[in-house]
Amino acid sequence: RAGTEAPLLYLLDESFEGTFPPSGWEVVNPDAGRTWAKSTAGNSSARMNFYDYDPNAGQVDSLLSPIVLGLLSSDSLSFDYAYCGFPYSTVGPDTVEVFLSTDGGATFPHLITVLSVADSTAPTNVNGWSPSSSEWGSRIYPLPPGSVGGSVRLAFIAHNHFAQNFYLDNIRLGTRAVHDVA
Repeated sequence: RAGTEAPLLYLLDESFEGTFPPSGWEVVNPDAGRTWAKSTAGNSSARMNFYDYDPNAGQVDSLLSPIVLGLLSSDSLSFDYAYCGFPYSTVGPDTVEVFLSTDGGATFPHLITVLSVADSTAPTNVNGWSPSSSEWGSRIYPLPPGSVGGSVRLAFIAHNHFAQNFYLDNIRLGTRAVHDVA
């Protein structure tokens, strides 16, 4: 039908609405301290609590996706995130990086750095912060050629510098249209 857009099929579509971590996802928390957890921000999301992580600045926590198969060269990674700076961090800004494995998680080459000082979606805040609906940003990235047809797994790696909370939601891999055959 003219003017009707085909719905999209995502091979991975995570909105963190159910249990945490979601089925097939894994949280890696080497220090057994604060780590990725479910939040009610944005209906539901994943939150890395950098704000209350003191005195463990420098800790690294990971959120790993399940393995995704069948990606095409036209597919992409997209997600929503929220973060605001903290004016008194003495050890530097928090960072979140995305690594993308094409061998089922045996190795994780760096894909992108999501979070740096310039990536705030809200003004700095000295209190524990949770985003309003207008304080979210979105990112979309093309996938590297090696991800096509591979066993892809994402790793969201959080580097704590005791600054402010980070929120992650609506993680999607794949963007191909689904056509009705009727």
